[in-house]
Amino acid sequence: MASPEGGDGGSAVEPRVKILNKETVLPASPTTRRGPFFLSCLDIMWQNMSYSRGLLFYQRPRGLSSLGSEQIIDGLGDDSACDEHTSRSVNRLKRGLSVCLAQYFCWCGRLEKARDPPHRLYINLNEAEPDHRGEHLFSSPLLAIQATVFADGGIAIGIANSHVVADGLSLWQFMVSWGQCTQGIPLSVPPLHDRRAVTVVNPSAEEASQWKLRRGIDEEGEIDSEQETDTEMEGKSDPATESSLHDPHHSDISSSQEQRLHDTKAQGDLVQYVFRMSASTIQKLKGEAGGSYTSLEVLRAHFWQRISVARRANADEWTYAIISVDHRPRINPPLAPSYFGNVLSSSIAVIKADKVRNRPLHFTVSRIHRQLAADKGKSINRFMHWLETHDSCVRLSSSFLKYKGVTVGNSQWFPVYEVDFGWGKPVAARVPKVGRDGVLLLLGGRPGSNQGDIEICTAFGSDVLERLLQDPAFEAEPPCPIPLA
Repeated sequence: MASPEGGDGGSAVEPRVKILNKETVLPASPTTRRGPFFLSCLDIMWQNMSYSRGLLFYQRPRGLSSLGSEQIIDGLGDDSACDEHTSRSVNRLKRGLSVCLAQYFCWCGRLEKARDPPHRLYINLNEAEPDHRGEHLFSSPLLAIQATVFADGGIAIGIANSHVVADGLSLWQFMVSWGQCTQGIPLSVPPLHDRRAVTVVNPSAEEASQWKLRRGIDEEGEIDSEQETDTEMEGKSDPATESSLHDPHHSDISSSQEQRLHDTKAQGDLVQYVFRMSASTIQKLKGEAGGSYTSLEVLRAHFWQRISVARRANADEWTYAIISVDHRPRINPPLAPSYFGNVLSSSIAVIKADKVRNRPLHFTVSRIHRQLAADKGKSINRFMHWLETHDSCVRLSSSFLKYKGVTVGNSQWFPVYEVDFGWGKPVAARVPKVGRDGVLLLLGGRPGSNQGDIEICTAFGSDVLERLLQDPAFEAEPPCPIPLA
């Protein structure tokens, strides 16, 4: 728990943040699951990914007066040093989280690798015994939460979580559930932990061979979604080799996981920025693109095109758009939206930079549309067989990824603005840090906005961002100010 301390005499000084307390929140009741918890290949493929982060801002809870600079909340119930109402709110957060963790028990464990071959990664839901050999246990928590109370009584909730445990939809459904537990109301979407649909019982090299990452290139030098060529990967591609889902060397990489938690992999001079694309602007672009394209396809294509212009890449360089695809409704058998875990793959469209820059928007939208249609029509079950039978599967990459592109994550349909702890919905949601150039994280549903408005959290080099902001053809704009009352 943290609280900013006010400055002296109203002078313009940097706010100081005082960390008041750190603690581990345990489930309120014994969980129904103990011991090892199975991770599917769709979970394990994210083990080298930096922790995901989110930040929610709330106005001062109703009935709570502003705090003076000396009224610091300790979050532990010491009302002699804090405002009673705020202390009660913070303690309600912890109690609600404790109740929620009894159903979302995966967050309470630690990543561990099996002692015996094939040393598969799993979540250990038992506490480490005194004689536990620590080299087998990842030290980092799978979920970290920070509550910050501001001097005016407003509250910010920050989260950092391992992508191995949950994809974006699962994370935000958990956050909604936490809010409901805090309010003492039943969960609207209880989590589904049944892993049978994502378990590959007998991995098949024949099934794996039917899945391809890269697409063929047609006579115009464009990616052809109908023609497939051999997958280009880092590491071995022999299905007979041992999958990196199982570590043959049983190495201790807990320190590298700790490093990922703190996200020390800064990439040069990246500037964090938030854009807003209004529903009316998206409709205008849809009219420009023609055809029956979705709002998201048009938004992705517009950003890809204008970012490519701002980057000034060589005309013959490849540029790519990577788009996350949720396969819950497409897996065989289909999974309910309440499934808690990872069920994602990526759709990758690739074009020469000069064509993205110089051809009409319709051209880029059609490439994205074709690629998504082709990938959504494929069975993710073959991808799962590929993951289970190939080495270095968590480093899915191809030669074209050395070039610049855009990666689109999150979804405007995630229930980010439905996280209500009893104070009302968030007034703003943000991504604290976008760690890679060209990543676009989408957020929708902000209170007070029009239906269909989308906010985009992203990061670019300062020169690229400056050119993007000066581009008269770039239709996005800064977000509306956060209401203060």
